[in-house]
Formats: sequence, structure tokens, C-alpha cells
Amino acid sequence: IEKPCTVPQLQEIAKRALGHRAQLKQLALLQGKPGTAADIPSRLMELEELKLDFLTLVVKDLRLPMRQLRETLQLAHQGFYGPWDDSKKQQFLAQIGKVEVSLSRLFLASFSLFLSHEQRNTITEGNLTPLIQEIVQEFDSRCLEKKIALKAALPAEPLKGPTDMEKIAYILRELLDNAVRFTPSGGTIELELSAAPEGFRLAVGDTGCGIRPEEQEGIFTAFRLSPADRRLRKQKSGLGLPLVRHYADLLRGNISLKSTAEQPGCLFEVSLPWWRPEKTEGGARSD
Repeated sequence: IEKPCTVPQLQEIAKRALGHRAQLKQLALLQGKPGTAADIPSRLMELEELKLDFLTLVVKDLRLPMRQLRETLQLAHQGFYGPWDDSKKQQFLAQIGKVEVSLSRLFLASFSLFLSHEQRNTITEGNLTPLIQEIVQEFDSRCLEKKIALKAALPAEPLKGPTDMEKIAYILRELLDNAVRFTPSGGTIELELSAAPEGFRLAVGDTGCGIRPEEQEGIFTAFRLSPADRRLRKQKSGLGLPLVRHYADLLRGNISLKSTAEQPGCLFEVSLPWWRPEKTEGGARSD
């Protein structure tokens, strides 16, 4: 260390020293030397936990401003900030809306997929009906812009039970976003929420292009984009539907796809049970 030096210089030197030390420990572990690398597994687990805690904090902190941006755009569309009759203002508003949708999808899908191996659920007693209504309102403007008819069939009685409301919201938003992107102008999207034995069922159907049966498994595989199918080829990050399946698995449910290449349209069905703690061998219950 040459004097005088600054704090950033000291930090950089320390960073390189720690990196060199870590490489030496890994080398010792590979060479099988006893003692020198005995603390590596526990240290790596500790670092992994710190990384997950940090990313979880980032996701939670950024979720609020993303929601505020979405709500501000909704208020602007509803005329809360005054008239937007000027065509250039309308174009600006539409462009900002597209940016918000792209950022939300990419951010939430990427980080959620990375954090999903935690295998955690946040179970609360929730009412699905108002949640579904709120999400449908979020997609009204996009459907109106593309001249798509969005129809929602909801049960007359409140549909309540223990589940992870955030994961349900993500599943529905992703399925609706997928339907809007692939449904042409003048098409139709139909959403249905219904009660099922021991749980509930979500169905989202569209009149977009179909998917051949042999290609359908790939649509639930992360980063797999098939050049042979129009719908798969138009995917962006390739993270959304794989995460939908992962969340359905975590909640002990399943997702299915009905579609053919010969006829237009896709129907995604998600069946989920209300969350019940599982019994262990000793008779205790565990989440």
C-alpha cells in the first residue's frame, strides 16, 4: 500500500486479498488437505443465506415503487391529473405504461425465479374475489388499447381460504399478460375463478395462436425458446410460465395447457388446494 491512499483504494486491495484467500481455500479443498478448508462449507452456507436475505430485501423494497408507478398510471388514465386529450400526451402515457409492464415482468420474474428455490410460502386467510377484480382492472387499459374483449367470470359468493396471495397474484398476472401479448386485435380473453373440491380453480383462455402438443412442455421450461413455434418464439425472458408452474407446485397444485397448432387459442388451468399443514410421522403438523 503506497501512501497516501484513499478509502476506495483500501477497499479494493482488501477485496482482492479476500478473493485470493478464498481461491487458496478452494484449492486446498480440492487437494484434500485436512484442516485448511474445513470451514468452507459452513461459510458458503452463511454467504448463501446472506445473499438470499439481501435479494429478498431488494425485491421487497422495489415492489412498493413499482406498485406506485402502476397506480399513478391508472390514475392518469382515469383523468385524475386532468385531461389527456393531446395525442402526444396519450402516446407518452401509453409508452410509459409499456415500460412499466416490461420492468415489472422482468424484475419480478427474474428475482422471483432466483429466490424460488427457498421453497417458502407466506400463507394467509385471503379472499380471492377482490384480488382477481383488482388484477382484471389493471389489464383493462391494455385490452382496450389492443381492442381485446376481457371477460371475467367470478363466483357470486366470496371465495376465501388459506393460501399465498402474492403467489396467486403473480400466477394470474402472468397468465393474463401472456394472453394479452398473444391475442390479436379483436380477440377475446376469458378468465374464470371457481370453487373446486378442497380448493379453487383459475382458468385463462385466449384466441391467440395455438401451440403444438409436442411443444407445450417447453413453454414451462426456463429460458427455452423454440424456433419452431410462433408463440414460444415470441417469448421474452422465458421466465414467467416456468415460475407459474413452480408456484403451483409449491402450493401443492398443478397447471395444465390445452391447445393445438391447428386451432387458435390456449387455455391455461391452474387448480390449487387451500393450504393445509401436512402431518409428520409423529402426528405433528408442519408447513
